[in-house]
Amino acid sequence: MAKLREKEKIDLGPIFNGLEGSRIASDDGSPSFHAYACEEYLTVLESFIDFSEKLPEAVKKRLISQSLFAVANAGTITAKRFEQELKKQERDYLAQPVNSYKFWTTLSLGHTFRQESISVDGKTFHFRASSPPDLTREPFDFATPVKGVKSTLDP
Repeated sequence: MAKLREKEKIDLGPIFNGLEGSRIASDDGSPSFHAYACEEYLTVLESFIDFSEKLPEAVKKRLISQSLFAVANAGTITAKRFEQELKKQERDYLAQPVNSYKFWTTLSLGHTFRQESISVDGKTFHFRASSPPDLTREPFDFATPVKGVKSTLDP
């Protein structure tokens, strides 16, 4: 599971104190932070986190942010509470079922162009003159975490 690395015995207390100090009051009582200061502290903190599995960078950032807000919502931000929450967030993320996706896009080529299917790193690319029969044009929800995807886009 994810854990804070004790890199050269550096005290991470000032980072968590800085995060706590960057809090601002919100109208609804939910945790809020000064964006610039919070982002700076999270960037430094991220370099001290070892995740148990290779995760896309966007997922790591999302888990770190979700952990910060969950800890802040429950009380004072400390290294111990943050690490416990980060482990929970990572465990929950890794417990999600892996979904297979078909990615469909268009490429403008001459109508006489013919290309056989090719495989690269175990992924097959098909070149077709028309859309696949099982294509749906439903919008994709980028806010839903996707396990097993090499990269994701955050909203």
